Amino acid sequence: MIVPISTRTEEQYSRIDLGTGGFKYALVCNGGVLLADGKREADWYENSLKLIEPGKAELEKALVILEKESGRTSELRFIENLFLFTKCSDPEKAVDRLTSRLDRKRVDVFHKGEKVYVVPVQLSKGNAVMRLREYLDPEYIIAAGDSRFDLSMAEAADWGIVPYGFTKKYRAVSALYEMDKDKLFSEALLEMCLKIRAESIE
Repeated sequence: MIVPISTRTEEQYSRIDLGTGGFKYALVCNGGVLLADGKREADWYENSLKLIEPGKAELEKALVILEKESGRTSELRFIENLFLFTKCSDPEKAVDRLTSRLDRKRVDVFHKGEKVYVVPVQLSKGNAVMRLREYLDPEYIIAAGDSRFDLSMAEAADWGIVPYGFTKKYRAVSALYEMDKDKLFSEALLEMCLKIRAESIE
């Protein structure tokens, strides 16, 4: 079973067409929203709102800071009342300003290119994996990713598969499976998944 886990909103995710048909389950909004057969699971979302409660005050503070951000180049969005997103011309400076004024024990602040995010620490892909494990009770979980967003997800899985150099770049604390630097990541990932599957059947 393949379960996409994305920071994209439900609307953004719905526009993705891989030509393979829909997936039984998908996690969007960084794991805050669970889609089952394309429909939102209300209980999952309500539990997500409860989980991020400790970080709500910091999100409100970040809203005020970002509203005054001179380098902001797009609208400031409070995604599903779960996390903040915007774009800035100098994202590193925006992140530095936010980091200096927010409680990092309650929210994570980071950027990917020009995109700037403020996300409650409870709303991580790693927590999404742990919640999904409880929800589906799978035999094992393989997770693959290539960005900071994906670090906690890879660490929470039974097998966290990442590109070469990922562990050092993002200072992973758990043992992850880095792919061969001379192989295309998608091909190396598929080979690893097939190997794990074969060994689990034996």
